[in-house]
Amino acid sequence: MNNEYSFCKIGFSDNPEKRISEIQTGCPYVLKLHHFFTGSVRDEKSQHQKYKHLNSSGEWFFVKDELKEYLDSVICKNVLVVT
Repeated sequence: MNNEYSFCKIGFSDNPEKRISEIQTGCPYVLKLHHFFTGSVRDEKSQHQKYKHLNSSGEWFFVKDELKEYLDSVICKNVLVVT
């Protein structure tokens, strides 16, 4: 994962592209969808719990330590959805 990104959002959406567009409106940085997986609200909550020590605010998490390693691994396995 590119080091210029220091945060990621872990969230559930039925339409990720639309959700990014909604979030982009209030964000001064260009947002990109780097990865998504099929899941549920329960899965989302599980990920929030797993990475709670990296939580910045709400559904935003610092990309470092094991979360960075995870994101780097899924991107390196060519499951990158949007660049």
